Amino acid sequence: MADPVRDVLLLVADQWRGDALGLLGTPGVHTPNLDALAAEGVTFTNHWCQASPCGPSRRSLLTGTEVRVHGQWTNDGVGRGDLPTLAAAARAAGRRPMLIGYTDTPSPDWDPALGWAATGGPTEDAATESAVGRSLYDPAFELVRPFFWQLGFTAYRSHLAEHELGPPLDDLMGIYPPAGPPGRLLAPSRVPAEHSDTAWLTDAALDLLDTVDEPLLLHLNWLRPHPPLIPPTPYDRLVDPDDVEPPRRGLSLAERCDQHPFFATAAGRRQLQEYLQERRSVADVTEADDRRLRAGYYGLLAEVDHHLGRVIDRLRSTGRWETTMVIVLSDHGDALGDRWLYGRRGPFDGHFRVPCLIRDPRPTAAGTRGTLIDGFTTNADVLPTILEAIGGVVPPEVSGRSLSGLIEGQPDTDEPDHVRYEMDWSDHGPRDDANAGALRFVAVRTERYRYVDFGTLPPLLFDLQEDPLELVDRAVDPALREVRNDLHALTR
Repeated sequence: MADPVRDVLLLVADQWRGDALGLLGTPGVHTPNLDALAAEGVTFTNHWCQASPCGPSRRSLLTGTEVRVHGQWTNDGVGRGDLPTLAAAARAAGRRPMLIGYTDTPSPDWDPALGWAATGGPTEDAATESAVGRSLYDPAFELVRPFFWQLGFTAYRSHLAEHELGPPLDDLMGIYPPAGPPGRLLAPSRVPAEHSDTAWLTDAALDLLDTVDEPLLLHLNWLRPHPPLIPPTPYDRLVDPDDVEPPRRGLSLAERCDQHPFFATAAGRRQLQEYLQERRSVADVTEADDRRLRAGYYGLLAEVDHHLGRVIDRLRSTGRWETTMVIVLSDHGDALGDRWLYGRRGPFDGHFRVPCLIRDPRPTAAGTRGTLIDGFTTNADVLPTILEAIGGVVPPEVSGRSLSGLIEGQPDTDEPDHVRYEMDWSDHGPRDDANAGALRFVAVRTERYRYVDFGTLPPLLFDLQEDPLELVDRAVDPALREVRNDLHALTR
C-alpha cells in the first residue's frame, strides 16, 4: 500500500454541471487550469451527486451517506448530528481540517430567526457571523473565512465596504450588483474581479497555504457559478453567445408541461431574474436569452478556473504540490434551460451529474495521469477516497466506495450499474395548497434508463438509448413493466 499523502485540498464549486469542462470539448467552455490538472490526474466523467440543492448534497459529501441516512432534505433543514464526518475523521488521522466558505449543513442549534431574511438585513459584524455560523457547518472544521448566505455574507460585505465598493443592498443578490441593464451580453458586476467573492475566498486559501506548515485537509468552497449570473469584467465578455450550444429540449414548453405535473410547476411557473438580470418567465425566454445566460454561466466558470490556477501555483511555490491530493468537484449542476428547466431542481443529468477530478501526487497514480473514467461514481465516494489516502478510518455508515484503486489503475471489480439520487422540490410545488406537504422524488439512473419516483405523483421512465432527449414517458408502457418494477425497487 502506498504511503499516505500529507495534504488534501478539496475544492468545491457550487452549481457546476458535469459537461461544462473544456477537456470535454463543450463549446464556449474555457477551463485551461482545470484541463491542465486533469492531465495530471483522473477525471471521472460519469460522476453524480446524491442530492440537491447545496445543503443535502454537501452533507452527503461530508458524511459519505445518502439523504435517507443523514436526513437533511433542504438547505435550512437539520440532518443527523451523530454521523461521523470527513473533518472529524481527518483530524483523527492527523490532518488539520480547515474550512473556507460554507457547507450549508445546519445543526439543531441553528435558529433561522437569526438569518438575514428574518431580521431584514445581514448580521451586523464578522465576529458575530463566525460565532453564529458555528451552527451552520461541521464544527470539526476550523473556520478560516465565513461565507454564509443565511447571515447575509457579512464578512464579505465588510470587505466590499473597506474598498468603497459597498455595502450593497441588504438582500441576497446585493453582493452582485450589475453595472447596468443587460444587452446582448449580461451586464457585468460593479465589483471588480480582484474583489469578487471568488477572488476573496481564494485569497484566504493562498494566505493559509503560505502560513500553515502542518498537514492539512483544506476545504475551499466557491459559490460560483451559482446564480445570479453577474460575472465581473472581463469574464462577462469572455464567451460569445453565438459560440455556445442552445438548450436541449425536443418538446415545446406546453408539451413538456403536459408531460408531468413536475414540469408544470418547475418550468411553467418559473421566473428567471437571477439568470437574465431582469424578470422573465420561462414562456418568454428567447434563444438569444438562452445563449447569453449560458455565456454568462461559462464566464463564471472561467473565473473559478482562473482562481484554481492561482491555488495550484501556490501549491507549487510552497513546495506542497508533490504532497497534496487535489480534488475538484461540485455539489450539484444546473439545467441551463434543458427541457425548459433552469437551476438545480430537477431529476436530469444537468442537475445531478457533476465534475470530479482527482490528482493523487503519489507514484502509484503515475500510470493513470490524464485518464478519463466513465463508470458510475458519486460524491459519497469522495470521503472514503480521502480517508484511505491519508491513512484514516472509513466510518461504517459510509455508503460510498474508495476510488483509490481506479486512480492507481486497478481493475474495477465493484463497478455499480446505477446511481440513486433524491431531492425535495417543495418550493417549486403547488402554491395553492397549504396542506400539500413535502414534494420529493427519488431517481435511479442506469446506462440505459432513468426512473423517477415522485411518491404521490405519477412516476417518469425514459429509455435513454432510444430516446436521449427523454421525449416519451414510458412509465405506463406494458413493454417496460418489468424494467419499471426493477428500477422502482432500487428507490426503496
